[in-house]
Amino acid sequence: MRILLTSDWHIGKTLFSKNLLEEQAKFFEDTFFACLKDVKPDLLINAGDIFDRPIPDLDSLRLFEELIKRLFEVKVKSLFILGNHDSRRASIHSDLLRMVGIAIARDLTYFFNPLTLDSSGTKIYLYVLPYLSLREYEEEVEGQGFENTADFIKSLLKNWISHIKKPAILVSHLAVSGTIWTDEELPLKGLSREYLLPLECFSAFDLVLLGHLHSPQVHQKKFIYPGSPLPYSFDLLGKERGVTLLEIKDGKVSHLERINLPSPYELKVYVDYFENLKRLPRDRALVKVILKDKQPIYEVERELRKVFPNLLTLVYEEDERRENFLDFLSYLDEDKATPFELEPLSVFKNFYKHILGKELEEEVWQVFNKYYQKFVGEVERYGY
Repeated sequence: MRILLTSDWHIGKTLFSKNLLEEQAKFFEDTFFACLKDVKPDLLINAGDIFDRPIPDLDSLRLFEELIKRLFEVKVKSLFILGNHDSRRASIHSDLLRMVGIAIARDLTYFFNPLTLDSSGTKIYLYVLPYLSLREYEEEVEGQGFENTADFIKSLLKNWISHIKKPAILVSHLAVSGTIWTDEELPLKGLSREYLLPLECFSAFDLVLLGHLHSPQVHQKKFIYPGSPLPYSFDLLGKERGVTLLEIKDGKVSHLERINLPSPYELKVYVDYFENLKRLPRDRALVKVILKDKQPIYEVERELRKVFPNLLTLVYEEDERRENFLDFLSYLDEDKATPFELEPLSVFKNFYKHILGKELEEEVWQVFNKYYQKFVGEVERYGY
């Protein structure tokens, strides 16, 4: 059984002022579907973040529609799940698409009733856990009172462990401990970085296929991230992008292969003094410039665009150091000193303690949480 794993397409992505939709369309047309034709997978899995925004613009929707049509034309069975950048709008035609072999998981249906894959004598059970808000998860399962999404998922996995059929594969969109994060995992739906879950939560599964982290990686031979197929920030320069091919036999991975796919655009970072940069040959890559000059330079951006017509962002080196993101996170919570727990409610508690020098009182917490939950509900409903 051959499974081609991808994730984090982020259709409609804008990098600084540059909208990448045209480049994304070219990538899928010229490269991605050529790969599908060569690989001939039994199943294509997209592990979340189909779109870059919960309410995609019309052009992004049209591109996704074209991709769905192509998948139908080449007769590739496909499974899509929602990620933290998606909303249920992405699955509006899921009932119709399921009739032609394209499933979009928008709830816990495929977790409680796993998809059964049987090919060449190999039978596996595919458990699907899309990204949903806590409110949406609790709509699916009786019982309330969870403080955050992570607690809900831990409880769900623990309570369902006796029902898991073997060999079992989980498909989800989240982060597990020990993995590599980058600045591409941007907050959007949920208002913060996704919760970090301990590895022991997934002990019932033989394999875990994940989206959310953009750096391709295999953790402890069990947790597989294909990463984003295209570069979406300057944080992962030089990191090859693509998809991951898995061949499964007798319930185990018999072959695991990273298939690198060329990008239709290139990202570059230049770090130098202005006088040196302006003498360089013209470069049409998407460029970030870090100036080493100590003093501001008059009309520096206009001058550098003569060399870098696709200059996306320009910063001074000293400013870059000053705004170091990890320092900011450490300031928020010196005790935890981790970039993975920038959760709004925790941030508020730390902010309150930093300003007033005391722990948050229960009465203040209740008022804040009331309005915060109302705000989150409006974000989920209206997408802003």
